[in-house]
Amino acid sequence: MNRHRGVSAVLVVILPGVLAAGCAGGAQSVPPPASAPEPTVTTTHDVIGREGGPSPFRVVYDGQELELGPHTYCYTTECVDGFDSDPPSVGSPSAIHVQVTAEGLDGFDVLATDDVEADGMIEEDGDWTSLPAERQEDGWWLVTPELPAGEYRVMLTARGDGTGDMVADLWWEVAADAG
Repeated sequence: MNRHRGVSAVLVVILPGVLAAGCAGGAQSVPPPASAPEPTVTTTHDVIGREGGPSPFRVVYDGQELELGPHTYCYTTECVDGFDSDPPSVGSPSAIHVQVTAEGLDGFDVLATDDVEADGMIEEDGDWTSLPAERQEDGWWLVTPELPAGEYRVMLTARGDGTGDMVADLWWEVAADAG
């Protein structure tokens, strides 16, 4: 599968409970669980680049931390629909730890696809696979790539009843068959 970073189209994926507007409060950021490697490098990726939306996902893997801002969200009284044409890559860790710091967003789903065309567009009838996300403490989730070897576009979705939702993407290379 080829990955091209020049995508300019909008991906629309409808998930149950996703894209409900609502109100919520501030954010809480706590250290990663003991099972996660302590990050020594932090990178920020925020495709919208603006204030007012929910706080970013925190993704910890292989001693690194990625602050991943959503490209789509409904939070407080604002909704933004977008697409990340150049999501960051986490490389090929055996697992990632993801923290949802936005208050009230306590549901979490992870989907992955390798149905990406040569120009970077996601195939219209592409298959998405749900990845296991094990709830940890303090808003952290442990995600493992139970997938065949390959490169996957991964969609992180946080949601809360009446609170809102947020969506962000990343690339994850699965080095050996994990599923």
